[in-house]
Amino acid sequence: MFDLKSQLADMLSYLTTSIIIDVGDENVLKKISALKARQNLGQIINEVAFRGNDYIIEQAGRPLVAIIGFEKYHQLQRNYDELL
Repeated sequence: MFDLKSQLADMLSYLTTSIIIDVGDENVLKKISALKARQNLGQIINEVAFRGNDYIIEQAGRPLVAIIGFEKYHQLQRNYDELL
């Protein structure tokens, strides 16, 4: 069944360019559609690993996942463990 609302949301998400939020000399948070993330996974991995950028992957304009560097993940995990 054809869901026009869903198709339009997917098209809008696909056509929307990445939103870049600059936080000075530190890392950068980027929002990108799931389709563009699949198409540019290698570049995203390099930006996260070597530049310290973070990504929010969205589908139909809704955030689904975050991609962060391993060191940042490890620090979050340690902080979480300390809370327990």
